[in-house]
Amino acid sequence: MGERHQAGREPGQCAIRNCGQTTRAAFRNRRCLIPSSGFYDSKPDGKSTKTPYLISQHNETLFAFAGLWESWSAPDGSVIESRSILTTSPNELVATIHDRMPVILRLADFSVWLDPRLDDVSTLASLLVPYPADEMQAEPVSRDINNYRNEFDLRLSSGGAARSAAQR
Repeated sequence: MGERHQAGREPGQCAIRNCGQTTRAAFRNRRCLIPSSGFYDSKPDGKSTKTPYLISQHNETLFAFAGLWESWSAPDGSVIESRSILTTSPNELVATIHDRMPVILRLADFSVWLDPRLDDVSTLASLLVPYPADEMQAEPVSRDINNYRNEFDLRLSSGGAARSAAQR
């Protein structure tokens, strides 16, 4: 279910043609929205270092990624519920950072994406396009984003330092 989009493909091809039977079934029948206020991606800036970025809408409002869900049985018999975020070619902003980006759906497309009666692959695939770059922003953040133990605002201040909760 976590198939990655290959750069250079047309939008909509990321989860349709080159995926397993389970993913194709989820694409037709188990679509979901994954709410978010932004996502992180990293841009290489040397042989071994990367600069992470927080990518969000200009107005920093919530949006939703196009997702798929699956429910399956683990070897021990427990039920596992999983979610995947679909990716597509990057827009002009994200292309400066990475070769793919999550599919961000417009509010007007939520009902189409979630319609359980709709299984027309070409209609669904038409939604898997890059979100407009002029509606987004990319802000460098601290490399500390990669450590799950850190609990502070990782956006870089004008001085280049991350702000802890006590500094906000």
